Amino acid sequence: MIADQNQRTWMAVQRHLQANGLPSVVIPRGRGFPHPREAGARLTSTWPVGQIADYTFEGVPGEPVLAVREFADRWEAFVDVAPSVNLAAPAGEQTQAVATVLGAALLGGALGAAVSNRREGALIGAGIAVLLVAALHDTGETKNYAVKGTSPMPCFKGCLNRNVQRHPRRLLFTGRGLAGGPELKSATPVFGPADMVAEYREMVGLTNLRSAPALEFYDDLHGVGGIFSAADWTILVGVRDMDQIAGAVLGRWSAQVAAIYTQSYGSIPSAQTLPVYAREVATRRCIAHELGHALIYSGARNPYAPDDEAGADYWAGRLDAARGRSLELGEMFFWTIGCTSSSCDHPSPDVRAAAYRAGYESQLAGR
Repeated sequence: MIADQNQRTWMAVQRHLQANGLPSVVIPRGRGFPHPREAGARLTSTWPVGQIADYTFEGVPGEPVLAVREFADRWEAFVDVAPSVNLAAPAGEQTQAVATVLGAALLGGALGAAVSNRREGALIGAGIAVLLVAALHDTGETKNYAVKGTSPMPCFKGCLNRNVQRHPRRLLFTGRGLAGGPELKSATPVFGPADMVAEYREMVGLTNLRSAPALEFYDDLHGVGGIFSAADWTILVGVRDMDQIAGAVLGRWSAQVAAIYTQSYGSIPSAQTLPVYAREVATRRCIAHELGHALIYSGARNPYAPDDEAGADYWAGRLDAARGRSLELGEMFFWTIGCTSSSCDHPSPDVRAAAYRAGYESQLAGR
């Protein structure tokens, strides 16, 4: 009975948000709102902004659901339809899944230790076994496609070649890592920030696309950064990837980024604000770039053909100019993701930044 009452309290928040078209609402912890767990919410994962934990209330697939971020002094609630990952499975399913994963971890650890005779071998064996079982335990249709994407410095874009298997609740990456050895990684979907989703809709509204690609956020795409999948008409963005790119931008142009922030907002950014701002800058450009791929796939002119990457950078520049975004920040982003390694299959920093600028200037000139 109490749980039902607690849930009605949070559902009233969702109705308030939807009725008033609000992106989010902040509720101080002292107001006596029940903890989301006590209202039937499940632990999940959302865009990291310094919160303690994230929760979501179950709803009809594809319909708006309420997500809640927990902070030490407040709750932040927002409505979204983006995919989420339940970190706590239903009781019966959870028991079976936990038993399967623990068994696999023990077996993998034993095999790893037997092969290497070292503690590290046991840990690696256990980790690989858990990833394999997680992939096999997933149910539903899977899709496979090759991905060429970003990687850590000095080659942010174009040095990694992987296959990605798309499961209903995760992505599974297989291929070879930077050291040349085989790798197996996974990515789980997270809620994207409402303002970024709104910006994406604004970008799409500037194009002649008949339908907008779905936009999905994942915790970590392991150096891929962003993906445009024409097969299922979806753009995927990695949160940790954006943090890495933002960190590289700040490592080189911290003073310039801070100056642009001050010019835009009239205040000096704090040590906590600047990385968040840089991540938003990176995410906007990544989404614009992937949308550029969708435009070229749909028949838009590519002045850099057959180089679709530079062509997508060009269209990102056009989209930024059309929305009044900073040319300088865009150039920093595309320079940063330029490839400098001998194994590159993506453009170099100067080519990427120049393609972005060309698109930006073409848009302003009305060409």
